[in-house]
Amino acid sequence: SFKLFKNIIKKDSNKQRVSNSKAVLSEMYFKGLYVEKDYDKAMSLAKEIIKENDDSYPLYSKSLLVVGEMLFAGIGTDIDFNNGLSYIKQAASLGNEDAIKFLDKIETEGITEDNLGEKLYGVEGLKLYTKKENRIMRTINLIEIVQVLAPNAAIAGMGYISDGFPVLLIGDIDENFHKKQAIRVPPGKKIEKIGTYELKLENGSVRTVPAIKIK
Repeated sequence: SFKLFKNIIKKDSNKQRVSNSKAVLSEMYFKGLYVEKDYDKAMSLAKEIIKENDDSYPLYSKSLLVVGEMLFAGIGTDIDFNNGLSYIKQAASLGNEDAIKFLDKIETEGITEDNLGEKLYGVEGLKLYTKKENRIMRTINLIEIVQVLAPNAAIAGMGYISDGFPVLLIGDIDENFHKKQAIRVPPGKKIEKIGTYELKLENGSVRTVPAIKIK
């Protein structure tokens, strides 16, 4: 199916069919339905649809939502809270039901740029960086889970020295960590610092440690 839609994009002259294929591929990349979660590609295809089509086109609002959600939550890209929210609002204004539900959730749960990390991952003390503050950390091939805080958020050690360099590891939405799990960083991927976490130590003190994500 993936190859079929790629071929349509390359060879077909029908604008609507090509745009539809881009939307399908964008969703496949975004949700990891094809090989791996290539968020950069999902973002690129969704932005192409936004650029090429007017707001009467059904896929336009869906593409707005994809881009908005990725920017809003920093999924595979840098967080740009306000810009992401503006895309989501545009999609909602065009009647996109998922975007409307998204906005309702933001209002109901009181999600702001300051508490976004806690609300998204259910981890108190997690502060996510904004776009300009993200940076790549030093190369480490192995991460070991020490304590699971939420299905996709856990205290971890860089390498096997779990008490030497603690971090908060953030996984994908559908990821489930378990204690003593060893995670190897895949070739071509990097460890990116996406924020900070207030780690409470046994003696009652608090230590600020990096919140990281494999990208």
